[in-house]
Amino acid sequence: MNAVVVRPARRRDAAVLVEMMRGLNREIRALGHKVEDRITKEILLADGLKRDGWINVLIAEIDDAPAGYAAWYRGYDVEEAVRQLRMADLYVSPAARRRGVAQALVAALVALGRELGVGEIVWNVEPENAPALAFYERIGACAWTRNRIMYLKLDEYRP
Repeated sequence: MNAVVVRPARRRDAAVLVEMMRGLNREIRALGHKVEDRITKEILLADGLKRDGWINVLIAEIDDAPAGYAAWYRGYDVEEAVRQLRMADLYVSPAARRRGVAQALVAALVALGRELGVGEIVWNVEPENAPALAFYERIGACAWTRNRIMYLKLDEYRP
């Protein structure tokens, strides 16, 4: 089995990352959720893949071919006074599944988190995604049940 190599994504990876991000969106839609493909190469380059971007990405490769990615950003839990890495996405291309790619991406995020003095990694997972839930439980993750996730689109704000 060939080794998985994980590295920070570079600007030249933008097109392949957008394809993988759209692949993840297709899988989320297949679970019955409404997800649009708004991400483009231009948006990804404007918002990430640069120092102090809004989103950071690690890319996994097998034999120099893209196999998956983990997108993350910095967060903070005031109640617990703990720095966080917020994982926006974890995706492995179908052809690369069951080859250790997800494990390698999470291990790279854990190493990065330790380097940055982070206490935890936090992410959302679709409740219907049984394989993802099983993987996350296997690596020691726990469901965060104390809060309900809310969001507000700024153009829908009513003061």
